Amino acid sequence: MGPKLNARDRRAVAIGAMILAPGLAWAFGVRPYLDAVSDTGERVTTERALLERELALVASARRHPEEFRAGAERLLQEAPRLVGGGDDGAAAAALAGYLRRLAGMGGASLRTVEPTTTRDAGAGLTALPVVVSGEADLQEVLTFLRLLETGPKLVQVRELRLESMSRGTPAAGASYATNAFLPATAAPEGPAPISFRFVATGFTLAAAADSAGAGR
Repeated sequence: MGPKLNARDRRAVAIGAMILAPGLAWAFGVRPYLDAVSDTGERVTTERALLERELALVASARRHPEEFRAGAERLLQEAPRLVGGGDDGAAAAALAGYLRRLAGMGGASLRTVEPTTTRDAGAGLTALPVVVSGEADLQEVLTFLRLLETGPKLVQVRELRLESMSRGTPAAGASYATNAFLPATAAPEGPAPISFRFVATGFTLAAAADSAGAGR
């Protein structure tokens, strides 16, 4: 048997135990419990957020067929306004011909109709930008733009630039009178011509170009 503790030693051990007991209880009892509660709360929050996302996905999935039908209907409605062609080059050429026809209807004279690099317009479409330049009076330019806006094909116009053009130098004359020299009065002229330039963008189905590329 070990040595017996006297009353003083027993009192010291009891005081030490009383001092250590709260710390030991916190370290080995309360703190692990609080950590477990905190971890459980975080997991519950994470699981709840995941459940909400899954429920939102389920709800959106139910709308997919309806949204697809609506998108298909819109595409079918706009399909006649797209530019046809077996590939991007043929579609751009068809767009250039369409622009020349409308310009002739509006009285505008085109100098250049130059297709540029095509780009993906999204939703299964390819954008066909074409740089257009020419000459006309203001009314003819406005008529041309109006025809593009209301025409059977979907065409977007941007980067429009207008520049007034001179009809030439005034008629020359000479006078030996003491009055200041005045150029000869020119006959009344029609509307002043305008030089115009803009980018016209038409659209074609991207699938047409893809299938043509796959066949080569």
